[in-house]
Amino acid sequence: MNDYEYYEKALSRGIVIDDLDIFGREKPPTLKTPAVTSDGWLKWNINDKVWWKDTGDEFWEYIISFDKKNEFDLFEDYPHKLTAEEKETFDKEYPDWANLLDFMRK
Repeated sequence: MNDYEYYEKALSRGIVIDDLDIFGREKPPTLKTPAVTSDGWLKWNINDKVWWKDTGDEFWEYIISFDKKNEFDLFEDYPHKLTAEEKETFDKEYPDWANLLDFMRK
């Protein structure tokens, strides 16, 4: 399914684009925008364990953390610097990212 078909399907179900997160998943009803902390970390789903660092306009810089202390560059550190539990958590919360990163490593 291409992006156009995906969004057409979403719209046919009454979901507006603003109700989708950056990965095309429906946002939880209680979270229409990312939850951003004062130190620049955000979550796309309030129940996620993965934090994303707001890197401003840095192109292709995606920094994640599970505790906001240990930072991982998604393209450099995934999966080899993550623990097995961290990788499992990330893959569960962001399967599209996991698939993309696995594809890029092949």
